Amino acid sequence: MRKPVKLNAIIGTFVLLSSTLCFAGSKENIEYVSLFGERVMVLGLGLKTVRLLDLEYPLLRCPKGDRYICVKSEVLTFAIPRAGVWPSAWDYDNAQYIVLKEDNLAFNGESLNYKVIRQTWRGQVVDYIYSAKRGVIAIKAKDGEQLTLSTACGFAAASTNRCQ
Repeated sequence: MRKPVKLNAIIGTFVLLSSTLCFAGSKENIEYVSLFGERVMVLGLGLKTVRLLDLEYPLLRCPKGDRYICVKSEVLTFAIPRAGVWPSAWDYDNAQYIVLKEDNLAFNGESLNYKVIRQTWRGQVVDYIYSAKRGVIAIKAKDGEQLTLSTACGFAAASTNRCQ
């Protein structure tokens, strides 16, 4: 069995090496890019696998009836409440989440209500900017490395005309 890899370690190491973390296995391709790094890093999401260099990891999503919208793999996990009023904090699959802030921002010419969600998983801290309309639109690791959505919709987006 492969040893699990931490997202913060991946981001720091692979930005320096100009590598790619890629989720593959379907027509769906959600990508995040580092805008400030010296080299480009792409984080992509498909339906079935996570690809990291020449290694693939299975990618699971919560079933439609689950209380959470989630993606899970050995290298990434993320879960948000599916509907209703969100709690200020929750636990899911050994990860802890807390909503740090809720506000509005202009993103690619669109006004979005968003939440900053801090996740602690496997001893690592990662902040996500999440919008129900567009899904996860940015990811920031503890070391300051930030990935920004470069496709129309991020993972965990609610079904809208733009994000199906």
